[in-house]
Amino acid sequence: VYVNGIDPVATGYSDFLAGVMTQRVNEEIIKRAVTEGQNYALAATPGDLQQIPPDVVAKPTTVEVHNLAPSTPSVVSFAAPAAFALMLQHMAVTLTALSFVRERLGGAMELFRISPVNSLELVLGKYLGLGLVSAVIAVITSLLLVFVLGVPLLGNVWLVAGVIALVVFASLGIGLLISVVADSERQAVQLALLLLLASVFFSGFVLPVNEF
Repeated sequence: VYVNGIDPVATGYSDFLAGVMTQRVNEEIIKRAVTEGQNYALAATPGDLQQIPPDVVAKPTTVEVHNLAPSTPSVVSFAAPAAFALMLQHMAVTLTALSFVRERLGGAMELFRISPVNSLELVLGKYLGLGLVSAVIAVITSLLLVFVLGVPLLGNVWLVAGVIALVVFASLGIGLLISVVADSERQAVQLALLLLLASVFFSGFVLPVNEF
């Protein structure tokens, strides 16, 4: 079997299919050999001989796969939670980065410095406001995933809400860090997209983490 092994995934599938084809061909050869051998033995040997089915000789053992998971998800159900987390992360990072960069470029930060608002209160206000927006979007998206796309919710609702809250909290912090580094809105968006690409390729969404 000759394959053009540019794509490692396609090469792996080719090896698997070649092994399956080889096994099927070997089984057919064994079946024919057993059938011919038994026919010859029955014709050459008088007496009552018991004939063994060729399938038993060719495939003496079989394997049955039983799924222990509570449900068998489809491709959409399997990938939807990860895509939801990436979407929520990118949205929170981009909103936070653009918010701080726009206020710094527009002169709002200078007004905050002379106002009776310290830096901690400003950051907490941003966290609360953007966190509330992210929470509303997360609730709406979760309802769409469960009731429209049919993604099963097998875990505890409060545990899922806690994980979403941690994702939003960490994403807002990363967006704050990007706003400190970025000099313009365009650069903030580019850094947010770079973070999204890194999250897609190195979080296990495309390839398993153990492949790296």
